[in-house]
Amino acid sequence: MATPTHAAVVTTAPRTPLVIRQVPTIAPINDEVLVRVEWTASTPLDLHQADGGLLVKHPQVLGDGVAGTVLETAEGAKRLKVGDKVFGFQWREQKEKGHQEKLTAPEWLFGKIPSGFTMQEAVTLPNNFVTAFHTISTDLGLPIPWPKPEGYVPPRASEAILIWGGASSVGQYALQVLKYYGYRNIIATASPSHHGYLKSLGAIRCFDYRDPNVVHDIGRDMGSLPLIIDCIGSKAGTLAPISQLTGSGAKVAIMLPVIVKASTDEAAPEYGMEVESQAAWAPGVEARGVRTHFYLQNELFKEKLQPEIMPTLLAEVHGQRAEYPARNNPGLLRKVLEEVSVEEYNKKLHISNTTVDAENSLGALQRRVLVDMDEQACSEAWSGLNSYCKVARKTFVDNVCVQVVERQLLRHLADVFSPEMVLGLSEDELWTKLMTKTTNKRGRVIEHLTTTTQVPELAIRYQALQERIVTHKVESLLIERSLFLGEVHET
Repeated sequence: MATPTHAAVVTTAPRTPLVIRQVPTIAPINDEVLVRVEWTASTPLDLHQADGGLLVKHPQVLGDGVAGTVLETAEGAKRLKVGDKVFGFQWREQKEKGHQEKLTAPEWLFGKIPSGFTMQEAVTLPNNFVTAFHTISTDLGLPIPWPKPEGYVPPRASEAILIWGGASSVGQYALQVLKYYGYRNIIATASPSHHGYLKSLGAIRCFDYRDPNVVHDIGRDMGSLPLIIDCIGSKAGTLAPISQLTGSGAKVAIMLPVIVKASTDEAAPEYGMEVESQAAWAPGVEARGVRTHFYLQNELFKEKLQPEIMPTLLAEVHGQRAEYPARNNPGLLRKVLEEVSVEEYNKKLHISNTTVDAENSLGALQRRVLVDMDEQACSEAWSGLNSYCKVARKTFVDNVCVQVVERQLLRHLADVFSPEMVLGLSEDELWTKLMTKTTNKRGRVIEHLTTTTQVPELAIRYQALQERIVTHKVESLLIERSLFLGEVHET
């Protein structure tokens, strides 16, 4: 009898197109289950393996996160049954890989999808959720007991924790896990467009990682940071700035691999799997590379993390999903479409005319749009008042500035041009004022003529002519003034 097979996505060599090959379908044994993969997630590790050949023995099936339906269970599987909708993170050998039509793995690598969630939603959780838990517990050494005791307050609840790359998948889950356990002083770096969302997840401060002063600003506001999670793992992009924010005793957890040199069309990427030599760490800093695949060494996590903790926490936040409320969030539809395209369509949103595709797209949008007419009306009113306030404030400031300038410039003009002031001058005062201005101008002209011409007589003739003109002007002004004064006296 021929061994049954199914299709799988395979990398055959670095930087070559992926191929689809038939691979054996492995029947479950012991505590294993056979799952039909209906949705699978792609992570940065898939990129590094396909593009850089990282930790790969070619040919290799890719993928480590799935959502699907249990098709068959072995005798030792007691928790799951045929027909269960499950999601999980598996990676250890080919039969467990995610980018294939069927996979076989122990049932403790799966959780049941909670009611109210689709497979499309659930499949994005396992890899990043496990990574967040493992990073916080193993690499930062922070206690996250399960089940969480009522009223639990962690011993380092008020210490600053920086998540560099807070808008990444691991960053978002780390924020929520830390907040769930009572850590209160969480800060994050991300693009400004994500700051509001990250604060809703638990961050108290957000910084723009693209700002050239980001290290200075974080250090000024937060000081030396004792706990840091680097969700990106780039030698130049993240390790370099993070190393300037740490001091003795600090712990830094860095996602692996460290990208030493990014991939280009012409050159393959360069990776590093150890972090100590990738940055100028201060003495006493403990920098650790996050190795999520080792999380099974924690017996509690092996037994509980995916089967119990993951679906339980997912169910607890049901109804509190990552929505973009209309208030204070312009461009709502654009943001929603961007989120849908990234999370559910691999950054390429293609909607065909099929019923299934249309329903999936509408469902993805509906899950993220907050339909509340009262809030929408309040948002519109708030936006209008806020815009009016900005315009009114600017107009008020402009008017005040104009009035101040006008008063300073014009307050003496009334005296300067006042007829009473001119009439009050004596003939000698009037002569002096006119002659002073004219003499200054004439002196500059004569000096120029004397220094720039070889005909000194020209300067002398100009001076004589100017004296005659000034004398004529003054005499005319005095005559007019005398006539005017006579008319005033007669009147």
